[in-house]
Amino acid sequence: MTHNSFEFNQEDDDIIDLQQYWLTLKRRWLPALIVGSSVFGVAAFNTLKQEPIYNAEGKLRFNSDRVSAL
Repeated sequence: MTHNSFEFNQEDDDIIDLQQYWLTLKRRWLPALIVGSSVFGVAAFNTLKQEPIYNAEGKLRFNSDRVSAL
């Protein structure tokens, strides 16, 4: 069996090439910014316009009796 340079190697396919992703992001930064901002804006708008699911309420009661209970 001969070793062919065109032979498919699964390990080479599994390596994440971060430099390639960085170059792609540098080329397409404006569309990525627009999409990310749009998603964040829509999510924030929908969150702020919803009514609260619950409303907590509490009362504090102070006793003015200062007699020591010894």
